[in-house]
Amino acid sequence: MHHYSVFAAQALSNTLDENVVNALKVDIPRLAFEHEFLMHAVLLVAMVHLCCVDNSAERLPIFLYRDQALRALRHAVTHLSSENIDALRGASVLLAAVSFPTDRWTNQSGLWVTNWMALALGQRNFRESYTPPGSGPFNNMESSTPSRGLYGCFANLLVPPVIPSTIQRALEMNHQEDDIQYISTLKQVAAELGRLISILKSPYETKFLEKNIKAWAFDVISPEFITSVQHNQPEALVVLGHYIALFRFLPGSWIYHGLPQHDIGIVVDVIDGKWKDHLSLPVSVIEMDDVEDAAALFATCLE
Repeated sequence: MHHYSVFAAQALSNTLDENVVNALKVDIPRLAFEHEFLMHAVLLVAMVHLCCVDNSAERLPIFLYRDQALRALRHAVTHLSSENIDALRGASVLLAAVSFPTDRWTNQSGLWVTNWMALALGQRNFRESYTPPGSGPFNNMESSTPSRGLYGCFANLLVPPVIPSTIQRALEMNHQEDDIQYISTLKQVAAELGRLISILKSPYETKFLEKNIKAWAFDVISPEFITSVQHNQPEALVVLGHYIALFRFLPGSWIYHGLPQHDIGIVVDVIDGKWKDHLSLPVSVIEMDDVEDAAALFATCLE
């Protein structure tokens, strides 16, 4: 608890919205003493952060702590009430916040970004539930507007939606009658992803890009998209590959270290050979050393 309160919560404050800093440092520790499932999440965060900053901590039982945290949260969700909703939201925020480094330290197989998006989806499910306007320690995370999320509002990007050309070509490859709804969902997700990529076309603040990368997963994607990715649907994997490339423009901090390289490698491995060419752009963007050159190359998909 000392490590969480003094070090880990501060480290998370650098990657989450500034509005949640007080909740991370004050409200969550207080609630953790009242709700065991939240305490499990707090201890997991402390252990993961300790592993990332202290190499001697490699043998800490992260598997055990993560299993306890996830099982406890799942059980608590089945007993959702006005008494535990703030603790549930806090646990969901914490588990999503350390999802990437936890997967990295446990050598988790599969796509790390998919695991994170599933946890971010859980946070969305808790929004506004049992929380009257103006009450609750996490009220400052959002406004009463439904599109307002933990990471900000994706709709604040004042650029028109556009499907990246590299994704558009992939969507045109296998457009059959029984795929109309599936393709329609992918087009909407891809068009919003194009808005996100457009940030790279002009000078931007890394923090602004980071918030919107998270907001895309929070405000735009649906459970159906995550399911398509989990089933290795090629079109969905092409869209996801472009999204993964955006993490290349974030600092390789304790949260994101190794993420884009790991996940794009997984996507390239599982996708059918005839679709690999549609991933050549995100693969190149991730492999490039110069950030400005990578941004310029990525922006060409919007031309």
